[in-house]
Amino acid sequence: MKRIALFIGFLMFWASSQGSEMIPIQYQSVKPVNNAFNVRFTDARVGVYCVYRAQDEKDSLLVRQFAQQLRNYCLESPAIPVMKSTNFGLLPLAVGQELISGDVIKDLAGADSLDYIFVVDRFSIKTSQLLFMLYQVDFRIYNVSKDTILSSVDSRRLEWVPEDGSTGLISTVADYFANVIMPYWDTQTRNVYEGSGPDARLALKAAQNFKWKEALSVWMKLSTVPNDQTAAEMYYNVAVGLEAMGEYELALKWMKQSISVLDLEEDQKTVLNQIQKKISQQGLINQQLK
Repeated sequence: MKRIALFIGFLMFWASSQGSEMIPIQYQSVKPVNNAFNVRFTDARVGVYCVYRAQDEKDSLLVRQFAQQLRNYCLESPAIPVMKSTNFGLLPLAVGQELISGDVIKDLAGADSLDYIFVVDRFSIKTSQLLFMLYQVDFRIYNVSKDTILSSVDSRRLEWVPEDGSTGLISTVADYFANVIMPYWDTQTRNVYEGSGPDARLALKAAQNFKWKEALSVWMKLSTVPNDQTAAEMYYNVAVGLEAMGEYELALKWMKQSISVLDLEEDQKTVLNQIQKKISQQGLINQQLK
């Protein structure tokens, strides 16, 4: 009997020391606009205009489709609710004219009392013979307070999927370009440890329903157990939950604590690096959105 008891005790210890399964959970966080633009969206009035060539029916149609998709994606930006208003429009380009003049851009800003104007001067798509699509977007941003126009060119190569047709490609390009000129929601996937027991299952269910505070209260409680494997997993889970809530500094502390307790050889260091990157971006996000 004594041997059986010892064996059962060993099995219980072994089971408690094994890592629990990792479950993927998705959440969204804000990505800022490229730092080079130095745009502040708080209470700003922003205009987005696409230039089309009236003499070229094909190009005009593509630009119109692009402009509509760009409008849709920009309206999904987390910056839109804090703006006073946002203007979208199409600008005709005269025959032989290469770009909209700087004076026209400034006149638009004055007429609509805008703080920033994004002007898409050129938009082109080309099909290569290697099943790739090439596109180029030339755009300029006018900062009214600084009275400066910044020009930029964005070119990318996308894999060509014939079933999508030109509409699908234009939508893809507009989605990407909206992320270049507006802060956007970035959907990310994090793995959390399932844990064991009814409390851990409730916490996981809460996290899967984005009820992070409920999940955190349970994970914090479970992190105090006298088992390094479980403690490290729960420290990790708390860090992920805090990251999802935007509490990056706290998330960093909990992730470092998880690593110090036990190297889980999973996502610890990867998530740690991503949290640190978000901390470095936080100042820019605060400047643009708050």
